[in-house]
Amino acid sequence: MGLAEHLKGSNVYVDSASLIYYFEKKQGFFSQLNDLFRSAEKGELTLITSSITITEVLTHSIRLRKMRLIKIYENFFEHSNSIKLVEIGLAEAKLAAELRAIHNLKTPDAIHIAAAIESDSKFFLTNDFQLKKVSTLEIITLK
Repeated sequence: MGLAEHLKGSNVYVDSASLIYYFEKKQGFFSQLNDLFRSAEKGELTLITSSITITEVLTHSIRLRKMRLIKIYENFFEHSNSIKLVEIGLAEAKLAAELRAIHNLKTPDAIHIAAAIESDSKFFLTNDFQLKKVSTLEIITLK
């Protein structure tokens, strides 16, 4: 069973690495991410991420002046129906502080996980093996 099949019918929070690997067609990851994004486009699952992801995915491209990639990211976040963008508010910030204190997470990681929990995501897709220590939701690391 592939990743997309395993996640069907669920809210799936995707972190920045997942989006970067997809849009930059990172070898070894693109195929499974492509299937995941196609499933989201068909409405078979819901992809979710937070506004902090925009900062994270754009920073490197802006620094290197990769204008084409910047436009691709901007277009995706502004017009895509395959991902739900959640804002970071007080509830997410407070939960992130708790997660950070309990699990010794970096602030961006704690914010992402808090946003996933507050958006009722069942799964959290990442390439950060350190996040597996959080048991509040199922952390899936890309292979």
